[in-house]
Amino acid sequence: MVSLAVPSNLNPLFPSDSRGEHLPLRTTGLWYPDIPAPSHHLHDGTFSGRQIPLHEYRPLVHIMFGGLKGHMLEYLTRISVTVSKTAIVGIDFFYNDDAPVKCLQACPATATGDYTTRIPFPIDGPAGERLTGIQADTGVFASAHDCSNPYNYGAITSLKVTTNFKPVPFTFQPSAILQLRLPVGPYIRQRSRKAEIAPGMTLTGIYFMHVGSHSMENSLCPPTDLFYVDDQDPKFGMLSMGCISEDLTAIEDGLHQSLEDEITCRISG
Repeated sequence: MVSLAVPSNLNPLFPSDSRGEHLPLRTTGLWYPDIPAPSHHLHDGTFSGRQIPLHEYRPLVHIMFGGLKGHMLEYLTRISVTVSKTAIVGIDFFYNDDAPVKCLQACPATATGDYTTRIPFPIDGPAGERLTGIQADTGVFASAHDCSNPYNYGAITSLKVTTNFKPVPFTFQPSAILQLRLPVGPYIRQRSRKAEIAPGMTLTGIYFMHVGSHSMENSLCPPTDLFYVDDQDPKFGMLSMGCISEDLTAIEDGLHQSLEDEITCRISG
């Protein structure tokens, strides 16, 4: 490739959301490593990242910790959440020795230092314990009014999980003391709604909006707007999180409508 150009006068592929009715994340999000299967329920309505503008590079990364059709759930033994200062910066899923893989990482944490710690949460997958809920709260910090993106910094500030063996939520919470060191200025705490897993559906994955320090460094905001980056931790990567559930008893028929067909339908309809 020697050149790449994008016309600036193209009309949007999807209509504006004037009534506040969000379009499906499956067809509007920039997904990595691929677009979730149509059989994966994304619980769009509980994903707080839908309120964040998507004009900057913020891919949605999905991790299917349950494996194909949930076959890895019986091997899951532990979740380890990495917290750094006031943010949750990494999640690891660990499996027993009989599993095809030993560990899956959702946004591998690179943060280090005195304020970084890993919080374990045991799960007895071999005995039938399954995750039944994942709920993440997000903190968003507002910057100057002349900034191209008024909310160019955010992080997951708490994470709650439940299982069929442990219905009382367990909360992964960064140090409350460090909350006093939050940046000076407007601060918005976005509490997400708990995703309701319908009967017959099983929680098998998560997805998160990825953002890194490079996004802030390339921002059009004045330098003074970035004073808080070093005070937090520039190595964070998760801005908001959602969960994925699926019907493990359903048989794939291979007749799902393709993404291209769905986009064509929306344009013509």
